[in-house]
Amino acid sequence: MVTLCNLLLGCGAVVFAFQGNLSVSFWLIAAAGVCDFCDGLVARATGQFSKIGAQLDSLADVVSFGVAPAVVMFTFYQSSGSWFSLPDWLGYAVFLVAGFSALRLARFNAEDDPGGDFRGLPTPAGGLWVSSFAVSVPVGRELILVVVAIVCWLLISNISMFSLKFHGKWREDWPRYVLIAMAVFLIAIEGFVRGIFVAISLYIVSSLNIFERIKNER
Repeated sequence: MVTLCNLLLGCGAVVFAFQGNLSVSFWLIAAAGVCDFCDGLVARATGQFSKIGAQLDSLADVVSFGVAPAVVMFTFYQSSGSWFSLPDWLGYAVFLVAGFSALRLARFNAEDDPGGDFRGLPTPAGGLWVSSFAVSVPVGRELILVVVAIVCWLLISNISMFSLKFHGKWREDWPRYVLIAMAVFLIAIEGFVRGIFVAISLYIVSSLNIFERIKNER
């Protein structure tokens, strides 16, 4: 039921995005992210595990963090200006976000042992990143396509992106505490939407640099 709420919120986000209400669409995607986080907690708390639940989770994620953010970016592209007069039809390229999100989830499901860290940007993080970008950062069409290219590459890259799952050891968990504290601080001073965008950007940069070195030193 929690996973289906994730899916239904993603469907609502698609509807509002096509209507041009990107702010409401973002909040629905964010709510879907909460459901995506909570369904695992509920499953562990109640001991309810099934192959159907695992597959349903990925199918819901494709809609909420692949299709919905792509529609948000499409509407954002169509309503934005352009330095080089990019045509409207080029905006369909933003739906690559949905395709690469599906590839990212399929690869995750196919891996026998994904391990503690993620390989590539997690799909929920990618969906929240681009949708918060569309709502909080007024830019031209050129930069929109650049962001789409970046998130598509990050989704299927082999870069190790650290997980927010805690291990109960300060030596391993302190970077996660630092990131969460900084995210709360950014949201407090920038507002929720822009704070989410900056926080996920920080997560990406941190995974590419600082935390990769820490992991190699262990």
